[in-house]
Amino acid sequence: MNVLLLILSGAVSGMAYAVYDIPYIIFLSLIPFFCVIFKKAPEVGGGKMYLYGFAFFYPYYIAVFHWFIYQYPLDFLGFSKTMSIIYILLAVFGVALLMTILFAFIPVVLRFYVKFFSRGADALSPLFISCVWCLAEWLNSKTFMAVPWARLAVTQQSNIFYIQSASVFGSFFISFIIVFFASSIAYAILHREDNKKSAVICTLCASCLVFANAVWGVALYYTDIFGEPTDEMVTVSAIQGNVSSTEKADGSFLYEVDKYLEMIYDEDKRTDPDIIVTPESAVPLNLNHFSSVAERFALASEQTGAVILLGAFHETKSHSYNSIFMFTPDGKVSETVYNKRHLVPFGEFLPFRPVLQTLLPFLDDINYMDNDLTAGEDAAVFDTGHGLVGSVICFDSIFELLSAESVQNGAEMLAVSTNDSWFSDSSAIFEHNGHAILRAVENRRYVVRAANTGLSSVLTPRGEILAKLDPLLTGTISSKIPMRDDLTFFTKHPNLFPILLVSCAVIVFALPSVKYCIKNKKEDI
Repeated sequence: MNVLLLILSGAVSGMAYAVYDIPYIIFLSLIPFFCVIFKKAPEVGGGKMYLYGFAFFYPYYIAVFHWFIYQYPLDFLGFSKTMSIIYILLAVFGVALLMTILFAFIPVVLRFYVKFFSRGADALSPLFISCVWCLAEWLNSKTFMAVPWARLAVTQQSNIFYIQSASVFGSFFISFIIVFFASSIAYAILHREDNKKSAVICTLCASCLVFANAVWGVALYYTDIFGEPTDEMVTVSAIQGNVSSTEKADGSFLYEVDKYLEMIYDEDKRTDPDIIVTPESAVPLNLNHFSSVAERFALASEQTGAVILLGAFHETKSHSYNSIFMFTPDGKVSETVYNKRHLVPFGEFLPFRPVLQTLLPFLDDINYMDNDLTAGEDAAVFDTGHGLVGSVICFDSIFELLSAESVQNGAEMLAVSTNDSWFSDSSAIFEHNGHAILRAVENRRYVVRAANTGLSSVLTPRGEILAKLDPLLTGTISSKIPMRDDLTFFTKHPNLFPILLVSCAVIVFALPSVKYCIKNKKEDI
């Protein structure tokens, strides 16, 4: 019965990312999970607690990553239908397994605390488990193979007032509130008879935190205490070419060059933009090898008077990069080039290549380039003449530190260039946009997001969608926005909240033991 409850809780919690327009589902769906692990922590061993964690997190992540099925069929990679099915099953169940291996330790850590450190003071368990969960989310963003897609805060992307506090403590704070509420209610349910006082206190603390964050969010939303925007209004446009993965893979690069140039000239006639943002690899070729293509975009920038941020690849003698180039109205290409800083494992590079290439040779075909790409090393902010623009490419946008670094380096607007064509119009498209919403709020920056097949959007510093173009449509969006040069508390101190989490977890660990020692000392006297 416990295992079934964990499986159901995990599956519903995972689907909460897909139904982000009902943000409070996750607050409730996590409660059964915490009821089970709080009940079992004093009773069973670490191995059994790990299995309980596995029973919750594996269906949780399978539900989160279900959208891999929208890649079928992978004919643009030359896969047969059978091979496509095998790959998709490996992607869904394999990525879910990798995530579960880490997060299934959460109940084990709880059991360790309850068994050896709480000394009967397990009322602090909700606070402790909230710290542990959020630290697991933080650790999940720290390796070269990190896939921190399923952060609880993403489920709140439509809950605009609620995510405003991310501008102070970051999106991990939003995750903390969700876990603290669900775990506190679970504790109260379990101890409503044997420890009514603690149950009432947990319920009040959880309710007060949820209410306080909502009130604080309203205040932050309406006051925007971190500064005023600059006076100049800049017209920004995002181009959505709607070029499918099959079209990108067939080698007809000139078709895409012609299509994007035509759309740039049409957008110039329609809105006379100052800055045009194109998707990731809008032109999927090594631009430094095709000088004639670069010259055409330079001419387009000169004739339209718009700065063009173009997604393309480029190579040096020893490395290949997924990049953004800037073309300026003087007909030149800027020396500043942004190179994608966090590459997609198995998509842009094959980790542990010698081993995996031998065991699973078909994985080598998934890489979009002939060779592994190299990750960029710096933020490379563009001086557009209308303001400083920080670019991030696709996967970059789910790592909060990369956008914060761009803003720290002077970015007054963020441009996200992405290619989500792999996922059609699945929930992944909207979840990915949800990460961009969090980056907008954290740094109080307008975000212009150009996606190959959508969703393209212009986001306000409060996380609202100012303009958008739905998936699988061809077109452009445009908005007049001010640049921002103020820095939020989060931008200045992006690692502060994880440090606070570690400190809080250590204190919760140590407090019962300290109280126990003091009590014994008094009794001896």
